[in-house]
Amino acid sequence: MTEAGAFTVEDFGGTVQEVIEASRTFPGRSLDEFLRAVWASFTRHKAEAPAWFLFAQLMKDGLTAPPAPYDERWSGFTKGPGNPWLSRPDIPDSHLPASLRSKNLEAERRRTTEIQVFEETLLFLISDLNSMLRTGSAPSVDGLSWDSPRGHRWQHWELAEFLDAAERGLWKPVEDGWIVGTSIEQCGWAALAVFLHLGMVYE
Repeated sequence: MTEAGAFTVEDFGGTVQEVIEASRTFPGRSLDEFLRAVWASFTRHKAEAPAWFLFAQLMKDGLTAPPAPYDERWSGFTKGPGNPWLSRPDIPDSHLPASLRSKNLEAERRRTTEIQVFEETLLFLISDLNSMLRTGSAPSVDGLSWDSPRGHRWQHWELAEFLDAAERGLWKPVEDGWIVGTSIEQCGWAALAVFLHLGMVYE
């Protein structure tokens, strides 16, 4: 494996593809279990500086580590957080909704942290999946995605498809500089929050 200091988003993507192939070769881990195992691994590594190398380790642990038991307090995460580190510098501010304009995003960043956005994104996904497992989910109007009981649409809720969508969707935001503080070589926790959200919504 590449040394941590030289590990890039391309290496992270390669690790995700390895996890996808392993999940298909040795099926048995659900997306719910994967995300809870990522949470368990994250709680052990959260004091470490964010890096693509660390994020790759979290993906591998998601497939092999024991999942954290579901905590009923997580059910309070009924919607995903805003991610003020995700911007669109390719679009003039005047063409964006007020909430996505640079000045407002900067103000939001002062009110939260990247690691908090990641935590809330991951716990929302775990919580929403749990609501589907408990009460069942309804097919959406297009018949290709699924709606949770809380009204959130999931394009993917099988592990391999979720990770494939997340990995495919991440490239443009990273390469085009849409995630503040993230590049090919470096990243913040906001980038992993974007990755997980894309697994849910990216077609």
